[in-house]
Amino acid sequence: MCFNKVIYLLLFCAFMSSAKAQDANMNTLDSFSAKFIAAIRTNEKERAYLITDRSVYGAGEYIWFKTFLLNAVSQKTSSKSKYLFADVVNDKDSIIKKIILDATNKQLSARIALPDSLPTGYYWLRAYTRQMAEHDTGEIAVKPLYVFGKTNDNIVIKTEKKTMTRDDMPAITFYPEGGSIMTGINSTVALQAINNNGEPLHVEGIIKDNRDTIVAHFTTNSTGLAKFDFEPSGYRRYRAVITWNGKDISYFLPAFNYYAGQISVSHQPGSFKLRILLGDSIYSKETPTYILGISKDSLVFAGIGKGLCEVTVEETKLPPGITTFYLFSKDFKLLSERTVYVTSNNLHTTVAADKNIYAKHDKISLNLSITDTAQNAIPSLLAISVSDSLFTARKESCFSNTSFNLQAVDNLFLAGNSCFTDDDIDMMMLTRHDTYQSLNKKNITSVTPADDSLLFIKGTVLSDKNIPLADKSVMLISNSGSKDLFDIDTTNNEGRFLFPIDHRPDSLQIALEIKDLNNNRVINSKVVIDAITFPKLTTPGALKQYPDIDPRRASQKINTYINAKWTNAEGRQLPPVSVKTIADFDESKRVSPYSALLTAKDLDGRTPVDVAILRISGLQLLNGFLVIHGLNAFKSPSASSEPLVLVEGAPIVMSPDGVGNVSPVMSYLHALNPKDIDFIEVLKDGAAANYGVRGANGVILINLSNKIRDLGSNNNNMKMFYLNGVSSPAIFPIISYDHKDKKAPATTDTRSTIFWNGNYFTAGAGNTTLTFYSSDVPSTYNISVTGITQNGDIIHKTITVQSR
Repeated sequence: MCFNKVIYLLLFCAFMSSAKAQDANMNTLDSFSAKFIAAIRTNEKERAYLITDRSVYGAGEYIWFKTFLLNAVSQKTSSKSKYLFADVVNDKDSIIKKIILDATNKQLSARIALPDSLPTGYYWLRAYTRQMAEHDTGEIAVKPLYVFGKTNDNIVIKTEKKTMTRDDMPAITFYPEGGSIMTGINSTVALQAINNNGEPLHVEGIIKDNRDTIVAHFTTNSTGLAKFDFEPSGYRRYRAVITWNGKDISYFLPAFNYYAGQISVSHQPGSFKLRILLGDSIYSKETPTYILGISKDSLVFAGIGKGLCEVTVEETKLPPGITTFYLFSKDFKLLSERTVYVTSNNLHTTVAADKNIYAKHDKISLNLSITDTAQNAIPSLLAISVSDSLFTARKESCFSNTSFNLQAVDNLFLAGNSCFTDDDIDMMMLTRHDTYQSLNKKNITSVTPADDSLLFIKGTVLSDKNIPLADKSVMLISNSGSKDLFDIDTTNNEGRFLFPIDHRPDSLQIALEIKDLNNNRVINSKVVIDAITFPKLTTPGALKQYPDIDPRRASQKINTYINAKWTNAEGRQLPPVSVKTIADFDESKRVSPYSALLTAKDLDGRTPVDVAILRISGLQLLNGFLVIHGLNAFKSPSASSEPLVLVEGAPIVMSPDGVGNVSPVMSYLHALNPKDIDFIEVLKDGAAANYGVRGANGVILINLSNKIRDLGSNNNNMKMFYLNGVSSPAIFPIISYDHKDKKAPATTDTRSTIFWNGNYFTAGAGNTTLTFYSSDVPSTYNISVTGITQNGDIIHKTITVQSR
């Protein structure tokens, strides 16, 4: 059989008595391994992870966020679900704002506008699929936020949990290495001490036997974890003793299991030494045992042995992250499991600014590379944020749905926390148990086709006396969004109608006209549209944490940002302005004030878009390919030389061959209807580089028209509606101060987030450079790069720069 990873297949400790026996055991192990890996990959679930530009906001601001929808085991990006739901809730789980994102096409970088009236307090941003909400709530993502209201200057302090009383005892849980304590040999046991709120406790204690002999001491760390070694006797009982509120409290260690086995691990320089032990009741010198090492969803180690034995595994042969070793009996009954963590030495993330201190309106150049040990670029999907450090959580952990529940400690949690020592991480690995059962457990899959019909337009036609009207023709008309809609349905006996539209944009305007089967208008009818059936979700308490920020310090700084928006640099109130002209396009969608534009006025409907775009200075055809300012290298032009094209913020994947043109971009532009376009923006300068590797060739941003052609008005048989739908991808606005002739701004630049890109793909490029500009507010900025490589490895790195 074939595996994705390099596999150790070792016959260790004792070789089989014959080649025939050896081959038989190898075939048995091979067959079981194949079934085990198949079970893991068949039952894999999705997991959501959230990244936001910061943790502190003002009412009325945007939350810029990215959701990584991943395979929970392999950690690779997943597209199993059709939609992703994102919402903001308060402490009572009441929904403040909700949007739908297109998970099928991985358009998961978006923004949510906080209401202007939102009061000061703690809130939580959640991301989840229907499957997660209904069956896998532990896989949802929850990001804690703090919001300052516009009318409330009071600081809201997080709700304190119930404090321990003198009568409350700490809870201590023991985790023997490998799952069982073995007698007659040195054994390691980890423990965790927590209070009645699940928070870690610092305790000191001793281990005693039933003769009151002290055999070990322990002291818990900041996470409530500790471990100790001792050599237990099968004829004695052991307990941990701590002193709490002046009294000694005893906790008995788990009983011995003579039918179990044990994998114990000692970490040596460059390797792990695995010791295989068997309980007295199952020990045999001749009976084979099997050991498998699993990392994510792949087999990375396999071995066969007999009796008591040891095997050394080179650390460089294991992939970075968590690997779990499983020990099986000859009948493949699980005897023990032990997890280790390998620090990534194969993944090198470089994030470096061109300097450490900047002036206001200063250009910041950020160099970024994701490479392996051979300096080969690793394609990666990243979210990049540059925000005031006072508004970002102080903990290094960037993924929000890994509260310190030991069973939730995974690769993403550990990759985002560099504060743990190797000993801390090993204690966490000692506490991992029952993973074999969870990997083999068959997942409950939602059988409802609710997501497939989520955006169907459904409703009921009623008379003026609320009686359902059967056999009525319902005509749907819409000319908003990216394409016109026209459909007809006939109501059933309950007056019900349905239009199976599987995708519609948010705020879609539709008109419904009601007629009888003779095409006569139905007077005094009314239509009730069904609301979208969103999945119901109660946030698990363990995931509803508070952001690690100081609201008092943040309040002083956010007042600087908010007040500056309404006053000029001298502190005077800005005078009112009169609008003398109305732009013929939606200026709020414009990314750069120095870009070239092609508006709807330029697109008269008679000239194809591919021809009209050549009117923009700097765009030209070379050998049939569209390029900006010529070529960036001495090579023949090709499809890879063409600019990146985005429609409503979503990148377009071009067909490799054009129809009637060599250029895939020109072929795509030729097929567009000019009447559907509000304006086209072309980025030719440094702002284009912020869109990834392809951005170096320039970027063409196509914004569709939201202007609705008159559908008529509500009357006796024509009904108008605005419907919720899939949120369009949003592009973070870019401010440039690179132009020497730019006039001094009329208002103060008060951005607390000066750069955000939630969908940056490195492709196969080595070093890439991003550019952005500091604001008028002196700040220390956190530059955070978070993402996933194509192999499912975790990327997280944060640096800081200052602006004066």
